[in-house]
Amino acid sequence: MANQLPDHTTISRFRKDNESYLKSLFLEILRLCADAGLVKLGKVSLDGTKIKADASLASNRTLKHLEQEIDKMLSEAAAKDAEEDNTFGADKRGDEMPEELRNRDSRINRLKACKERLEREKAQAVQTQQDKIDRSKVKEESTGKKPRGRKPRLPEEAENKDAKANVTDPDSRIMKTRKGFVQGLNAQAVVTEQQVIVAEDVTQEENDKRQLHPMLEQTESNRKTVEIKEKTGVALAGAG
Repeated sequence: MANQLPDHTTISRFRKDNESYLKSLFLEILRLCADAGLVKLGKVSLDGTKIKADASLASNRTLKHLEQEIDKMLSEAAAKDAEEDNTFGADKRGDEMPEELRNRDSRINRLKACKERLEREKAQAVQTQQDKIDRSKVKEESTGKKPRGRKPRLPEEAENKDAKANVTDPDSRIMKTRKGFVQGLNAQAVVTEQQVIVAEDVTQEENDKRQLHPMLEQTESNRKTVEIKEKTGVALAGAG
């Protein structure tokens, strides 16, 4: 191979373009393992591991900062366009764009994707809080008693003003590990005692606690697909 390696973007595009085939391949390998007598589902174990993304923690931005950065880039680009039109003419570029503006469109698209995600999460938080207030009000009207405990916060107060999105890789999340925080994703795997993987997934959830049911359901689905007769007997998972 003369020390030549495929670029990470080549691997990423291959995975994206062939996702359904890779899933089929996983099941075919599992079927072969089952036919060879290597898959015993009496006891399976589930765990997750945080995989670092090709992105920096320093690239996270709040919604307010994203709005300011987008406005600044657009205004700078408009001013630069006007300046070049004045210098070279409206129908002529005159020279290559400056380095800081060369990838403006792709960067703005990433910033907008981050902004949309934070706005969506903000709207969901506000709606959840409003639903909570509505349920409390209905209960109070039906019983004639005020609910105990603290008064629910106003919907607009439910927003997480510190929420951030990563402008390099908007799909990644801030993950806590034993060695500190990383920008990445949470990979899940269910394995047999013989170390054969029977279910896998990658999630944006920072914690493993909501992965137990989905991963066991995928284990059962894969078992049926590859026609393994033995059912899962015991499932082990960490408290996290």
